[in-house]
Amino acid sequence: MVSYNLEQELQEFGLDYKIPTLDELKMLSGKIPEDWFFIFESTTSQKINMAISLWSPFEEYLPDFVQLLRSTVVGVEAVIFDGVVNLVYVLDVKDSIYLYCGSNPKQRAVRSNMSDLYERLPLKLKQFYLELFDGFGFVVDSVYGPLPSRSLFKISEADWSNMDHYEDYPFGVDPDNTVAFYTDEEVFFAVEMNDYSDADDMPECIVWPQKEIPYKAPLWNVLDKNMVESLIA
Repeated sequence: MVSYNLEQELQEFGLDYKIPTLDELKMLSGKIPEDWFFIFESTTSQKINMAISLWSPFEEYLPDFVQLLRSTVVGVEAVIFDGVVNLVYVLDVKDSIYLYCGSNPKQRAVRSNMSDLYERLPLKLKQFYLELFDGFGFVVDSVYGPLPSRSLFKISEADWSNMDHYEDYPFGVDPDNTVAFYTDEEVFFAVEMNDYSDADDMPECIVWPQKEIPYKAPLWNVLDKNMVESLIA
């Protein structure tokens, strides 16, 4: 296992952060999900086990990524970014340290042009944002996982080189009603805001590569695949 210094890792990214003391965390308990209360008293191994168990309701949907967490997480710490307490997972992948941030679902910041967002997402994705994390990704820019609410954007706002090739958007989608929830250097995933039913637990999303033709694919399958490949590729 690679040793790490969380302060040093965060400083290398030039992030504005604070690692709170236990007393400071307890003072903020009203702004922390109850499922996170293990961070108050637990040992390192207990924190790791409890932090991974948070993913249990989504293991069916992200099986490979949850398994990767089990084999790579070496630490879990509460870190304050912009005044909000978040859970930072420390991953040891091939002897390199990666920091992934689980954003606090009790302190979401939704953009004004998407005020009805959570009423119109696929139900399981909505559950992810409201009950697990308000986004989970690399600590810098929140890429390689579901974006936090403040970073979600409608595809009509995207500036991708191949968008100019289309007079009409593919699949007949309304770009002002389609939200990108994942992005990295090469691709974003977007989902149409709609009135989804309980049966829509495996919806499709639009996979939009920067330099290739967009296509539709099962949302959870491509999310699971890309979240794993972003770490082990």
